[in-house]
Amino acid sequence: MPRVATAARTAAPARRGRSSDVVAAIDDLLFDPGGWFAIDRHNRRVPRVVIPTRQAGLDLVGRGQVATIVGRLRPEAAAIDIDLDDWRAVRAVDEITAWCDQHGLCRLIRPSGAAGHWHILIVHGRLLGGLQGFVHDLRGRLAASAKQIDLRRTLRPLTAPHRFGNTPPPTFA
Repeated sequence: MPRVATAARTAAPARRGRSSDVVAAIDDLLFDPGGWFAIDRHNRRVPRVVIPTRQAGLDLVGRGQVATIVGRLRPEAAAIDIDLDDWRAVRAVDEITAWCDQHGLCRLIRPSGAAGHWHILIVHGRLLGGLQGFVHDLRGRLAASAKQIDLRRTLRPLTAPHRFGNTPPPTFA
């Protein structure tokens, strides 16, 4: 398990009030206020659904085909989506965390769906090129595809549930 797994598993889910307000504020800092879209349980974009704000999108979750929402990250942020079902997931999280530490970057880690699936949100500032190179090298070291370790500009916000319904709490690392 990654070093963060214990904290992620034991953290209380966000409740209405102060903790959910903090998570929503983090979403506001990480995500562009426009560019939201809805996806279904099969990870496909739901057609003809217009989402003007994150909250408007969250209000649609569970209605019709809308399983969750996805947003565009601000230019200074990126996400790494890890979908590995073996020891490589642990190694990937640990190496990304170490890289962020070496570069003094803020990051947030949360489980995403099944075991070995993680989202790491990183405020990279002007180090996007370095992050891209690091992720490329990491894929090679772990014999992982771009789909298994995916550097992304869009992601489900922290306040949105996974498309299968659970809302894993973030770990502030």
